[in-house]
Order: sequence, then C-alpha cells, then structure tokens
Amino acid sequence: MRKFIQKLLNYTEISNFERGGLMVLLFSLLIFAGYYYAKNSHTSEALEVNEEKLAAFRAHVDSAFRPTKFNKKEHSYKEYRSDNRDFLKSFNPNSDSKAQLMEKGIPGYVACGIVSFRNAGGRFKYNEDVAKIYAVSDELYSKLSPYIDLPHKTKGKTQGEYNDTFSIKKRLVRPSGLNINLLTAEQLKGLPGIGEFYAKQIISYRDKLGGYMHKEQLLEVYKMRDESAAAIDDMFVYAKDIEKVKLNTATFKDLLAHPYLDYKEVKALVNYIEQHGKFAGLEELEKLHIFKGKDIGRLLPYLDLN
Repeated sequence: MRKFIQKLLNYTEISNFERGGLMVLLFSLLIFAGYYYAKNSHTSEALEVNEEKLAAFRAHVDSAFRPTKFNKKEHSYKEYRSDNRDFLKSFNPNSDSKAQLMEKGIPGYVACGIVSFRNAGGRFKYNEDVAKIYAVSDELYSKLSPYIDLPHKTKGKTQGEYNDTFSIKKRLVRPSGLNINLLTAEQLKGLPGIGEFYAKQIISYRDKLGGYMHKEQLLEVYKMRDESAAAIDDMFVYAKDIEKVKLNTATFKDLLAHPYLDYKEVKALVNYIEQHGKFAGLEELEKLHIFKGKDIGRLLPYLDLN
C-alpha cells in the first residue's frame, strides 16, 4: 500500500516552471472575475415610461380596430363613428371607382350602390342625388354631403331641410306591388339596388323555377347576398303567373331542369309513371320512398297533373 501511494505521488509531482505557470493562470482568473463583478454590481437605471404617450397610443389602437355594426334590414350603420369625418375625403360619385370611393371613406355597400346606379345608366347631377341611393340613410347622407363634389340643387335650405325632403321623396318614389314574375330585365335594372348583373340572375332563376312563390326565394338567386335581397324584396308581389311543370307528360329533361329536383328524384318519378300510370294526386309523391323525410312543400306548387 505504501509503495502504491509513493508511485501515485511521483505521478502528481510538477516542476517549478509548471507551478509558476499555474499561479499565473489562477491570478489571471481572479483579475477577470473581479472585473466582471465590478462591472455588473451596479444596478441599471430604471426604464422611464411616459404614461401619457402610452395611454394615447392605446386609445389610437382601440379606435382603429373598433368594429362598425351593420343592420342588414335597415341598410344603415347602427354605429357610424363620430370621428369618421377625419377619414372622409372629397369624392365624385360620377367618376370615382368603387376602390377610390372606399379609399375616401365611403362604406363598401354604399360604394357598390353608387357604381351599380352608374352602370344602370344613372348619373348624379346634384349633391342631393346621392341621397336617392337606397343604401344611403338620412343620417349617413348628412355625414357624406359636405364631401360630395357636386353642387346643391336648391340654395337657401338648411342641411336638415335637405334630409327631410329626400327622406319623404325616397318613400314616395320607391316602387312597390310589382309582379316580379312579369318584369323584364330592363325593368329590373331600373329599380333601386338592382344592377345589370342581379337583373339577369333574377330572370335566369325565375325561368328555371317557373316564377317566384315568396320573397325568400330571392336568396336562392346566384350570388344574392342577404342585405341585397332585403333591400329589394318589399318592392314585389309573388305567387302570380307561375308556370308549372306538367308532371304526367313532362320529359325527363324538363323535370331535371327544375332547381328543386335532382337526378335520382326525376328518375323515381319517371319510373313510377311508367309502372303505375299517371299521378292522380300530388299527395302520391309524398309516399314515394325517394321523398321520405324530405320537405317537398316547396316543389308541389310548381307541379301540374293536367
């Protein structure tokens, strides 16, 4: 054991040169540690925060992202921000595009109404003509009027008198009681809120249906939005001059063309007539397996057994 310890000590012996180098290294480490400690021992100065500027920034962010509410039935903003005048710029309803109108602070649905009116051949001659757009409420017009780059029609009246005049005029001239199943595309284009695109789509879907039975069917028109349908549905009367499909004699193609029938349903109807003869009553359709559990009430008014 003693010999083992002696050998171990012999291995751990270092020379004077090596001992001096080790001392220099330890001294250098102590100097570095002291410098690092001295540098970081002082507390950093507290970051100063300007509470007034921070509060102003928060208020600006909140106002920028405050949502606006739009009532589809009334077609006007429930909340048209009181500070919106800061965002409005002078605009010309006869020449500005939809994108330009929106960039100048005009609500998107109003910009669409202005462009649709122009596309239908309309033109704004006076400042007050903008109030005739159905989507423009009296309150909204009063905010937009100072920024409309058009002359006023009559001088000497106050802004409130303009609003009252056009509010009454819009109610007087707004059409109603029109038979939607007899109007032509040209007649539809001349109505408030209906441009060339919607006029064509309303006619196209009417031809496929055979006529509109109720106003809710306007929502089935291609690309018809809820607010667009609500803006025009009270101008029409429905369920008149309906063109029905003669169920017992119609061809497979004729039946398949109706929006309320799909391929399997038409095939079931044709097979039934071939096997059992003509339908004696519309109630027989409800007994067919293909219609079990389905609401076929919307289809029945378009079928004729004669």
